[in-house]
Amino acid sequence: MPHSRLEDRITTSRIDFALLGVDGITTSVTTAATVEMTWFSDEISARLDDDQFTTGEGPVFDAITGHRPILCPSLATTSRWPGFTACALKLGVHAVFAFPVLHGPTCVGAMMCHRGEAAPMSDVQVAAAMTLTDLLRSDVMAWDTDSSDPDAPSFHRAVVHQAAGILFARLAIPVDDALARLRAHAFSHQRAITDVAHDVITGHLHLPQDTA
Repeated sequence: MPHSRLEDRITTSRIDFALLGVDGITTSVTTAATVEMTWFSDEISARLDDDQFTTGEGPVFDAITGHRPILCPSLATTSRWPGFTACALKLGVHAVFAFPVLHGPTCVGAMMCHRGEAAPMSDVQVAAAMTLTDLLRSDVMAWDTDSSDPDAPSFHRAVVHQAAGILFARLAIPVDDALARLRAHAFSHQRAITDVAHDVITGHLHLPQDTA
């Protein structure tokens, strides 16, 4: 993920990253069709968000839909997101926390935090996270989801949408169905959806016309 103002904001804000008591952070922006990750602190965070996108469930989706923080201190004891939880536990992630980025009555994005230890965030940590989402609001809103500028920062999963476009043309199926097939293949083979998309683009993977 290219360096962005979001990273500057996190590392230079009045909130010390360690104060949140988490191992990783992602930020996302809402688009007309889905939720796109705009920044991640490490590779486990990126994979965690990819798994959320692949399974179509998780704390970011719920935080955006409900306009409220989603606090899950123990993934091992929740049945809320079975697909996402299985993926998260394999990554060694045992607790997740998502906070909506609100602009008036509209949710424009979210911040997700995770840690390897199953434990709740303290009231101070939750307050710090919510303050950080307020600081990030302008930067999340600055992402132009329809920009044609070649120098504009690209989304982490831009390759997934490129692969869906290839399947759309090759298999003559709707784009939503193409995305669903990429998700299904990634989930069933326990691979990152970005890796599956890259293989489709480079011709190393050919998904069949009909899938079970």
